Amino acid sequence: MCKQSNNSTLVKLRSARLRREGGFTLIELMIVIAIIAALAAVAVVAYTRHIKSGRIVATKTFIAQIQARQAAYFQQFGEYCNASGQTGGSTSFYPALLNNQEPVAKTWAPTAQGWLDLGARPEGNHVYAAFFVRASSSATGTPHDFDSSLAASVQIPAQPSAPATPHPWWYVIAHADFDGSEATFSGGSCGGALSQTVCTLMWASSAHEEIVIRNEGK
Repeated sequence: MCKQSNNSTLVKLRSARLRREGGFTLIELMIVIAIIAALAAVAVVAYTRHIKSGRIVATKTFIAQIQARQAAYFQQFGEYCNASGQTGGSTSFYPALLNNQEPVAKTWAPTAQGWLDLGARPEGNHVYAAFFVRASSSATGTPHDFDSSLAASVQIPAQPSAPATPHPWWYVIAHADFDGSEATFSGGSCGGALSQTVCTLMWASSAHEEIVIRNEGK
């Protein structure tokens, strides 16, 4: 009887071992898949944030370069460089944001004389944002209009433009849809006239040299 009992126990042990060697159970596979999916989701979010952070840093770096170029331009010519047109009312951002395609790297190849005179060029020769640079003219020329509605939308203080000898001023505004959440663009801006809820905005000016950023987490 003892021998038969031992044989029965051995059979059970062998059967259990065979089941274990046969592979994972369905529940075990589901747990492994769930863990892998969770890790992948975390990795994708972290990678997306890293890429967006890099684009924000690149935009701020280019704005800093524009600031330096404006200072050098003023030292040489006694006025700031008006890169985005001669008169107010025209929000000629360069390069234009692309409808239903952002974020996308846009080649930096301006043809406007103002941008060529300023000589600013981003590292890598491409940008993810659009830029607008407006400046006053010299005392002997016709003053460039201060685009009050555009500047006020990002809280840049108004500068005199009507007097024959205006106080020299300049400002730069950059905007972008870094995460591709805004499907359409109206008038070359994120969802309307520089909407501060659906796009990232950055700006600096002769009145406030520190680079300001809004909606960085958008």
